[in-house]
Amino acid sequence: MEIEPIESGNYDHMYNRGINRENIFSADEHYIKFLDLCKKYLPRMAEVFAYCLLPSHFHFVAFIKADTGYLVGV
Repeated sequence: MEIEPIESGNYDHMYNRGINRENIFSADEHYIKFLDLCKKYLPRMAEVFAYCLLPSHFHFVAFIKADTGYLVGV
């Protein structure tokens, strides 16, 4: 599978899931901690329009802001 770089000025569908489709969120506290970290770090590089957290994976739809230096090496 080819990995496409994240480009600023575009909308992106970001997602990830647990290894072997195992749960990455097994308690309510895990969802809360994940969202707290997203609120802390994502606004620097993206404006989130929608998200969905499921026990084994998550999805984000976001607009990637102009290059802020956070996309280097991606």
